[in-house]
Amino acid sequence: MYRFFLDALAAIRLRFFNTAHYRYPLTVIMAILVTLSVLNTVAATPLLGTGTHVLFLWLIVTTLKWLLLSLVMRQFLSRPDKAQQNWSGYILMTEALMLPMILSFYWPQVFSVIGFFWQIWIWVVQFIGLKRISQVSGFKIAGAYLVYIVLALLCYMTVFVWFLQSGWLDMTIIQQNMEQLQNSINALPQ
Repeated sequence: MYRFFLDALAAIRLRFFNTAHYRYPLTVIMAILVTLSVLNTVAATPLLGTGTHVLFLWLIVTTLKWLLLSLVMRQFLSRPDKAQQNWSGYILMTEALMLPMILSFYWPQVFSVIGFFWQIWIWVVQFIGLKRISQVSGFKIAGAYLVYIVLALLCYMTVFVWFLQSGWLDMTIIQQNMEQLQNSINALPQ
């Protein structure tokens, strides 16, 4: 876990290694995926409610996001003169840079704006790292992101519908929560 932490600090400073460097034990991978899932669960609580089923939903979605982005980048960033690179460790490490966002739940007035810019910085770090490590054009990476977004939306919708049809999520509760959130937003001073 210490090496993972050092790799994340290096990435924030735009220092990258080859993809073989970003290999982590299964325990670290699982710990990061579960922690990111808990973060997403907390963020979605006002909309989806609480419960083990919501955590399970986000565990599936977080894992799918990681796997899909890794596989799409593997396909798009491969060069004919080189073997395909395994991007899963690098993608996991850059996705883990979201973990400081937990601060926005404790101090939203301070960290909501900072968190917005932090999310943009994480994406920039991920993009620059993909470009430097793979040595392909930025347009190719942007195309890979577009393919990933389409595939991810399809997967997310499928999982969400599966949870709705299984009864693990209740659409009426989600609609009530959306109305409450909308009323809260409308009640804010202009």
